[in-house]
Amino acid sequence: MTADKQFVLKWYNKLLFKMPLVFLLLFAVLVASIVLVMKRVGKVRLEQQAYRLVTQTGNTIVADVYSRTVFAESLAKSLANLGELLPLDVETYMTTVPNVMNVAGSESFIAGGGIWPEPYMFSGDIARRSFFWGRDEKGELRYYDNYNDPNGAGYHNEEWYVPAKHIGDDKDFWSKSYMDPYSYQPMVTCTVPMYRNGKFFGVSTVDFKLEGLGKFLEQASSRLGGYSFVVDRNGKFLSFPKESMAKIYPIDKFGKKTEEFIDAEQMAQTNPLFKPIADAISQVNSEIIIKAVQTDKNKSSEELVTAIDSESYQINHQEAVMISAALADPLNNMNNNYQLKQFAMSNDVLLGKPCTVFIFHVPHTYWKVVTVMPISEAIAASVSIYRTILSFIIGITAAVILAGFIILYGAFIKPLLSMSKQLQGTVEANADTLEHLARAGEDELGLLAYWFNLRSDQLADTLAKLHAARNNLEKRVEQRTGELTDVNQRLEYEITERKRAEEEIKKSRANLMKMIDAMPFGVAVIDKNKIIRLVNDKVVEMTGHSDRSDIVGKICHKLVCQTCKGDCPILDKHQQVDQSERVLLTKDGRKIPILKSVIPITFDNEEVLLEAFIDISKSKQAEEEMNRLNENLAKSNSDLKDFVYIASHDLREPMRKISAFGNLLQNSLKGTLASDDAENLSFMIEGAGRMTKMVEGLLAYSAILTKELPLGTVKLDSLIDRLKNIELADALAKSGAIIDVPKPLPVIDADNLFVRQLMYHLIFNGIKYQAKGNVPHITITSKPAANEMVKIEITDNGIGIKPEFHQAIFTMFKRLHLRSEYDGIGIGLPICKKIVERYGGKIGVESQPGNGSTFWFTLPTADKTEPALLQKLGSEI
Repeated sequence: MTADKQFVLKWYNKLLFKMPLVFLLLFAVLVASIVLVMKRVGKVRLEQQAYRLVTQTGNTIVADVYSRTVFAESLAKSLANLGELLPLDVETYMTTVPNVMNVAGSESFIAGGGIWPEPYMFSGDIARRSFFWGRDEKGELRYYDNYNDPNGAGYHNEEWYVPAKHIGDDKDFWSKSYMDPYSYQPMVTCTVPMYRNGKFFGVSTVDFKLEGLGKFLEQASSRLGGYSFVVDRNGKFLSFPKESMAKIYPIDKFGKKTEEFIDAEQMAQTNPLFKPIADAISQVNSEIIIKAVQTDKNKSSEELVTAIDSESYQINHQEAVMISAALADPLNNMNNNYQLKQFAMSNDVLLGKPCTVFIFHVPHTYWKVVTVMPISEAIAASVSIYRTILSFIIGITAAVILAGFIILYGAFIKPLLSMSKQLQGTVEANADTLEHLARAGEDELGLLAYWFNLRSDQLADTLAKLHAARNNLEKRVEQRTGELTDVNQRLEYEITERKRAEEEIKKSRANLMKMIDAMPFGVAVIDKNKIIRLVNDKVVEMTGHSDRSDIVGKICHKLVCQTCKGDCPILDKHQQVDQSERVLLTKDGRKIPILKSVIPITFDNEEVLLEAFIDISKSKQAEEEMNRLNENLAKSNSDLKDFVYIASHDLREPMRKISAFGNLLQNSLKGTLASDDAENLSFMIEGAGRMTKMVEGLLAYSAILTKELPLGTVKLDSLIDRLKNIELADALAKSGAIIDVPKPLPVIDADNLFVRQLMYHLIFNGIKYQAKGNVPHITITSKPAANEMVKIEITDNGIGIKPEFHQAIFTMFKRLHLRSEYDGIGIGLPICKKIVERYGGKIGVESQPGNGSTFWFTLPTADKTEPALLQKLGSEI
């Protein structure tokens, strides 16, 4: 080998350079891995430990708050036991009750309390006889008689009184926060029911002060670097670090300035940064309600909610639902860990920095303790520990890697350099002489020398094998050439088959064109440049052209629809066209009114518009004739309406006089008439009353006939709720009837007033026509019907109707029962029938005597389905 061809090893290719570089890279990778692991795992666990500290602090706060409420609960139960045992004597109550309440050391958080008997339970002739004491400015108990004012709203209707009637013996209920109207102190009330001889006797109460709660929470949460506050079960504040943000200051009826806490949602409205906390509190309440329904079907039932809502003027339906959930107590097994929720905020309303929020549950009261801690406080300690550990680990790793490199150099690199020099000397001495390497030792390098020497001995055998392999490769190339010939033949066959498939597609397209030409309406395809790409024979016929070539390729708005350039309602204005009226231009310039629908489709791999339209010239003429007839009909209806009004006025006035003077005559001659005469006079008065009701029924019936048909949408679910709470409220309360709507009802196209009349009569009949002692049960369901209608079914468990009367009951003034059995004049069902028929629907009944009845009717649904013909045609194209 000559010197100019000698291989020269560059410095950056030497192992002595690469090995240290590898160790440095390994060190960098290890350091990066350690930093990543510490950041992803170690730092996170340290932060979790900090959050656990917050959780422990929150549970401690809950325990302290709960211990205060437990004292109030115990005191309220003691008063309840006293109220159940003491003799019903005013002096005894006035002496004993304040002595029991005045517990030493309770002045700071017990504002007052007392005993509140149910009306007429303490004394049969006194409705309101409460015994209430509140603390004055000096902290001494003072008796207040204001709640016994007979002109007041009544303490038995208060929010803190009504729920206690439904919780059972030895239970307690916590009210929402309020400003006491007589002592002017912010507080909440703990209420315990009292029973005498197994009968509800009244309640005992203890008023819990809220004044010191904020200071206590400030001290408890100070070491967290954040703050805490408490809300009641409805989300109303019981404390807040900056009270002016959480309170309003109205003037009471005595002109005195008062103060009252707002709720979290009101705070979020004025301070948007508070909204995440308000939303979280609302979500927790929703979860409690759901869990309450799953935990206790009885206490969270709709009947209990309705009872609480209706018995107190201070409780609305939403609050009644939350009270019912709290009475079910679904969170009674939290095992000393009261945390309900934890989440992060990007900015806090008070601290002005990213924070973590913790929400805790206070047992029994269903208050929530909310703790807000800056994220920076949570991670400060973890960052310090994280940096210290990271420094130690990196230092130790660097020392280990350096020691490893020194050992590796002596054990590997140095012997390898020696072997390289030996091979170089052998080559320079005699290139044709086969020399064996000296074995460097009994290790891997020695093994390398052994296998290198063995491989040198095998080189001659390898060259011989290479010659044989070359001959074998030539044979394989010849074989592969034959295989490629077969592949080419298969490709020719596939090309032939593809051409045949394309011919089939052309035939299918021709058949499709025949189908389009057979359509009884015009069909056109318009591309995105508003050029007509395809029309059927019907379009040629309607426009008066001789051939479709006169139309295809032209601009659509100049030939078919008369619009200005850039004013296409679909391509330019992006409007949806479905069953809309347009104008078609003919060859001779005539304008034909058409009904047109358009959908986007793919045609020849291009997005185009498929238009379908029909000639509505005859329909327009018929519409004009109908408008003329409608005007005549409207005039007739107006005349009928005037006649009915005059007739009903002329009829009702005599009936009123007959009824009025008959009553006067009956009263003046009472006791002087013979029994037959008195009975005949009663019959006369009763007949006049029935005649008045019949005239009023005729008025209602004629209003449906003559009133212009109103249009609108009616949400049946909302309408049923209104009927239950207003029109049917008395009937439901008296009969105890149950109205069940298993699934949501649809929205229909009709007038709200008409549909309300219709539903009222059908539901009221189901409540009225019942066997004696039977509790009415009404079920309302719906299902789709033909012609874009919906079928509503109202099923009752009443006395039923014989099949031969199923049609007759819809006749004016038709009755099947004596008035002494069931009151009425027979006008309700005819009104129902006329309302349904005015909207193009039908009404009927399915019933057997003794098996209840199912009244059904159909009305137009508001959920219209689009015609499918154009969609089908587009998919086929």
